[in-house]
Amino acid sequence: MSEIGSKDIELGELHKAISKRLRLHVNDTESDPRYIQMAIKFLNDNKIYCVPSENNELGYLDKALEKRKQRFGGNIVDIAERTAKAMGDS
Repeated sequence: MSEIGSKDIELGELHKAISKRLRLHVNDTESDPRYIQMAIKFLNDNKIYCVPSENNELGYLDKALEKRKQRFGGNIVDIAERTAKAMGDS
């Protein structure tokens, strides 16, 4: 059996603190969008993934993006590019 060293405990506590802090920013509608990017990277770096389903937030997001795509045509990147071009031309 291997023992958990003090460094492992410290790293675990740091991981927990970062996770909690990012969650607070993600739930704050006034928070800087870069915190969302940090949270996504944090999840990817820790190999935490989610599969969209009928009953989870990722599934709800997937449906919302699909409705938006049908309403406006194209994907989000296409819509953003068209909007930026239109704003630049005015």
